Amino acid sequence: MSATIGERVRDARVSAGLTQAQLAERMGKKQQDVSLVESGAAKLVGLELARAFALALNLSLDYLANGDGITHPDAAPEPEQVQA
Repeated sequence: MSATIGERVRDARVSAGLTQAQLAERMGKKQQDVSLVESGAAKLVGLELARAFALALNLSLDYLANGDGITHPDAAPEPEQVQA
């Protein structure tokens, strides 16, 4: 199990075969936002950003927050399906 939100996001993104830029596009965010979270430079992740990651990667908020819950990165929705 990944120890931080950033590590869980990175692991799910890589498992889904996405680049940071592709994930950011799905989320309607900047690539820098993804990079900051994955690197741990963004120590606090707000609910809006966490929800965008969860929707774009088909993850539960529980999984993002503490590693519990369901993760299905291989079933990530297409970009037009994401509503953050």
